[in-house]
Amino acid sequence: MSFIGKESTINAAAKTGTDVEPDMSQLFKWSELTTFNVNSVAFQDSLYEFSVELTNGAKPIPAGGGDNIALVMLEGKGSFKLLGSDVNTAALKALVASNTPGNAIPIVVQWGDGTVSESGELNMNWDAVLTSYSLDKGEEETVTFEFDIKKTTSNFFRIQHYLA
Repeated sequence: MSFIGKESTINAAAKTGTDVEPDMSQLFKWSELTTFNVNSVAFQDSLYEFSVELTNGAKPIPAGGGDNIALVMLEGKGSFKLLGSDVNTAALKALVASNTPGNAIPIVVQWGDGTVSESGELNMNWDAVLTSYSLDKGEEETVTFEFDIKKTTSNFFRIQHYLA
């Protein structure tokens, strides 16, 4: 953000060492997911998949002379698919219909106990507004929820990963 805003200093981590491809034992496995909460309700047993995409929607604005001012604006969207027979899925469907764009709910994904205090732990948190859902009654009923990421708290989008 400092670079986009043309500040004189940039806060960055200094990379040391060499890049090493992780072996299979170091990857975050789907079977080791410990938490998938939507609006403080646990859905990890019903979760099929999720995806999140963040984009930088900064807009440069001419300020006269040779200066540009960038208005920083992170934007995001995503989706997750749940088992349709989960009793709590109905509550999320109702939330899609009743929610307003300014009323975001927390989504939490974790590998580990949430403390991010040892290798193999990862936390992701974001604030989301559920925008739509679709049903698939093929082999097994599933519900895919679409959402927009909105900044309503400090958890707008946060990733914590333990680095050894």
